[in-house]
Amino acid sequence: LCVCMCVCTSQGCIFGEMINHMPLFPGQNDIDQLSVIFESLGTPCVSTWPRMVHLPDYSKISFPKMKPKLLSSILPNASQPALNLIRRLLVYNPADRPSASEALLDPYFVSIPAPVHHSRLKPLINATQQLAQLRNKTRPSFEFDAPFDVEGL
Repeated sequence: LCVCMCVCTSQGCIFGEMINHMPLFPGQNDIDQLSVIFESLGTPCVSTWPRMVHLPDYSKISFPKMKPKLLSSILPNASQPALNLIRRLLVYNPADRPSASEALLDPYFVSIPAPVHHSRLKPLINATQQLAQLRNKTRPSFEFDAPFDVEGL
């Protein structure tokens, strides 16, 4: 059960990274990683995650209380259904997170635009361009076959 719940959190991070085309919580080391997560999602507390006090290193380090940012400010290009799903996957308390089966039933997976078969997708960027963009810290540019109305989402 715990492994599945951790996988769902990871899926939320990966989903967010796919939307942003960059790491969602880019920490330099484990402590910095936690700090970046808490700056984005808020510092967890015992009232929302009672069992966190049982984590092995719970009492070894403390973080200041931080309020969560709006998920839409972290993922500005995400549709509302995507934000709703990611919000559910990134909940600290594993008991409050959906299982993988429950996540697959999320309205995101039946919202517009509908998914297309992978054979209809064309590569958007090659590895050399991607490496150059990472070095220059620029965001990739994308080409679409059809007009894409972000406002209509």
